[in-house]
Amino acid sequence: MSDYYDKDGRCVSLEEYNKLYQIKNYKFVHDTTTKEGYWISTVWIGLDYSFGKGSPMIFETMIFPSKEDFGELYMDRYHTLEEAKKGHQYAVDNYKKLID
Repeated sequence: MSDYYDKDGRCVSLEEYNKLYQIKNYKFVHDTTTKEGYWISTVWIGLDYSFGKGSPMIFETMIFPSKEDFGELYMDRYHTLEEAKKGHQYAVDNYKKLID
Protein backbone atom coordinates (compact mmCIF):
# COMPACT_ATOMS: atom_id res chain seq x y z
CA MET A 1 0.00 0.00 0.00
CA SER A 2 1.29 3.44 -0.93
CA ASP A 3 1.70 6.34 1.44
CA TYR A 4 0.86 8.79 -1.36
CA TYR A 5 -2.48 9.52 -3.00
CA ASP A 6 -3.85 11.66 -5.80
CA LYS A 7 -6.98 13.81 -5.40
CA ASP A 8 -9.18 10.85 -6.35
CA GLY A 9 -7.73 8.78 -3.51
CA ARG A 10 -5.74 6.50 -5.80
CA CYS A 11 -2.35 5.28 -4.61
CA VAL A 12 0.53 6.88 -6.50
CA SER A 13 4.29 6.53 -6.41
CA LEU A 14 6.47 9.07 -4.66
CA GLU A 15 7.59 10.30 -8.07
CA GLU A 16 4.00 10.88 -9.24
CA TYR A 17 3.10 12.52 -5.90
CA ASN A 18 6.02 14.93 -6.28
CA LYS A 19 4.91 15.84 -9.79
CA LEU A 20 1.33 16.50 -8.64
CA TYR A 21 2.51 18.46 -5.60
CA GLN A 22 4.41 20.89 -7.84
CA ILE A 23 1.17 21.86 -9.62
CA LYS A 24 -0.21 24.78 -7.58
CA ASN A 25 -3.71 24.57 -9.02
CA TYR A 26 -3.80 20.86 -8.24
CA LYS A 27 -3.05 21.36 -4.55
CA PHE A 28 -5.58 24.08 -3.80
CA VAL A 29 -9.24 23.22 -3.34
CA HIS A 30 -10.53 26.57 -2.05
CA ASP A 31 -9.32 29.58 -0.15
CA THR A 32 -11.39 32.34 1.41
CA THR A 33 -10.43 35.53 3.19
CA THR A 34 -13.06 36.74 5.64
CA LYS A 35 -14.01 40.39 6.09
CA GLU A 36 -11.89 40.37 9.28
CA GLY A 37 -8.90 39.10 7.34
CA TYR A 38 -8.84 35.47 8.49
CA TRP A 39 -7.62 33.12 5.77
CA ILE A 40 -9.40 29.80 5.31
CA SER A 41 -7.46 27.40 3.11
CA THR A 42 -8.42 23.91 1.94
CA VAL A 43 -5.77 21.87 0.16
CA TRP A 44 -4.94 18.39 -1.06
CA ILE A 45 -2.02 17.10 1.00
CA GLY A 46 -1.83 13.68 -0.65
CA LEU A 47 -0.44 11.99 2.46
CA ASP A 48 -2.56 9.73 4.64
CA TYR A 49 -3.29 11.38 7.99
CA SER A 50 -5.82 8.75 9.10
CA PHE A 51 -2.97 6.93 10.88
CA GLY A 52 -4.32 3.57 9.74
CA LYS A 53 -7.89 4.19 10.92
CA GLY A 54 -10.18 4.08 7.91
CA SER A 55 -9.64 5.39 4.41
CA PRO A 56 -6.83 7.87 3.74
CA MET A 57 -7.33 11.44 4.94
CA ILE A 58 -5.65 13.43 2.17
CA PHE A 59 -7.26 16.89 2.33
CA GLU A 60 -6.99 19.59 4.97
CA THR A 61 -8.77 22.83 5.90
CA MET A 62 -6.98 25.34 8.09
CA ILE A 63 -7.87 28.77 9.42
CA PHE A 64 -5.06 31.28 9.86
CA PRO A 65 -5.08 34.84 11.25
CA SER A 66 -4.22 36.09 7.73
CA LYS A 67 -2.42 35.04 4.55
CA GLU A 68 0.78 36.41 6.08
CA ASP A 69 0.36 34.92 9.57
CA PHE A 70 0.41 31.12 9.60
CA GLY A 71 -0.45 30.77 13.28
CA GLU A 72 -2.94 27.93 12.92
CA LEU A 73 -6.29 28.63 14.59
CA TYR A 74 -8.25 25.59 13.34
CA MET A 75 -7.63 22.43 11.32
CA ASP A 76 -9.71 19.55 10.00
CA ARG A 77 -8.93 16.74 7.56
CA TYR A 78 -11.00 14.81 5.03
CA HIS A 79 -11.01 11.60 3.01
CA THR A 80 -12.45 12.88 -0.28
CA LEU A 81 -12.51 16.00 -2.41
CA GLU A 82 -16.26 16.29 -1.86
CA GLU A 83 -15.81 16.16 1.92
CA ALA A 84 -13.04 18.77 1.64
CA LYS A 85 -15.29 21.14 -0.31
CA LYS A 86 -18.06 20.73 2.26
CA GLY A 87 -15.55 21.12 5.10
CA HIS A 88 -14.25 24.34 3.58
CA GLN A 89 -17.76 25.77 3.35
CA TYR A 90 -18.43 24.70 6.93
CA ALA A 91 -15.29 26.53 8.09
CA VAL A 92 -16.29 29.65 6.12
CA ASP A 93 -19.81 29.59 7.58
CA ASN A 94 -18.66 28.88 11.15
CA TYR A 95 -15.15 30.34 11.46
CA LYS A 96 -16.05 32.65 14.35
CA LYS A 97 -17.20 29.67 16.46
CA LEU A 98 -14.31 27.48 15.33
CA ILE A 99 -11.55 29.92 16.33
CA ASP A 100 -12.98 30.94 19.70
